[in-house]
Amino acid sequence: MSLVIKQHEEGCLVSGKGTYSKRGDLKRLGGKWNATLKSWVFPKDKKEELEKMTEESPKVENRKVEVSEKILEGLVNSITVLTGEITELKKEVKYLKEEIVKLST
Repeated sequence: MSLVIKQHEEGCLVSGKGTYSKRGDLKRLGGKWNATLKSWVFPKDKKEELEKMTEESPKVENRKVEVSEKILEGLVNSITVLTGEITELKKEVKYLKEEIVKLST
């Protein structure tokens, strides 16, 4: 979640990507959505909790995806089969084009 926390006369304003998916957590912390400000409004004393919440949130770009060798092998096999089928289809299209040319002459 990429939150932006700003001080405001009403308290703390929170905006940014991921706020909609985290609205339940934001409500539990005492936040109220302000459509005019397009931000969640919190009492000033919640700033530390909000900062902690952003620190604990995992960053998608830092996650590693581990793929088993079997899955990887299956994907490679599928791609190989599809490539072969595409090659065959290209040959058939070429043949049909040649037949159309013969018929039209």
